Amino acid sequence: IENRSFSINIPSVDQVKLLDWCGLNSGAEVDKSALCNNFYGVTHTAPMMPICPVCVECSLIEHHDMNAHTVFMGKVEKVYANPDILVQGPHGPAIDTQKLHANMFSFSGPSYMGLLAPHAVPWSVGAEFDPKDAAPARRSNEFPRIDTALCVGCGNCVGSCPKSLYSLNAEGKSVFDMENISQCTHCHHCIEGCPVNAISLSHD
Repeated sequence: IENRSFSINIPSVDQVKLLDWCGLNSGAEVDKSALCNNFYGVTHTAPMMPICPVCVECSLIEHHDMNAHTVFMGKVEKVYANPDILVQGPHGPAIDTQKLHANMFSFSGPSYMGLLAPHAVPWSVGAEFDPKDAAPARRSNEFPRIDTALCVGCGNCVGSCPKSLYSLNAEGKSVFDMENISQCTHCHHCIEGCPVNAISLSHD
């Protein structure tokens, strides 16, 4: 609340064991964030989980204490989505809900719901999850490619990368730390912040 920001992270059904494990274990006893490699966006204060296919970053407008729960109202500042679940819509890239296959919790049952039907039992399926089996927090096999001929050495990429993976070389050109590419959260801040479009994505 004090940061006036929050995030909504939407998991897919194949992450149900990890999610339920988080519900079965207290944050006072285990570091759940170690499984997620959280990243931050334009608000700089709302942690998001790159393991989730969709992350929604919001600024807090107001909140209301409803005794058992607190209701938060916010403004969506930015939506981050795994490129694998995007399709081309009439106004640009759009999230394909079938590809997302969001995992939802329902007190009716209770159960974890997919788009069509219940698929797992809460406070139970998480017991099958082993934190050591957690996949690295990578969105895809893409990585930034820098066109040094276009780079003007402004340093925007250096300042915008939440994992400090950029630096400027002796010639004043942008350099991406490929040795630590596994830390890249694919937030795309580097691409969006480049004034000359010198950074693009590559799968090579």
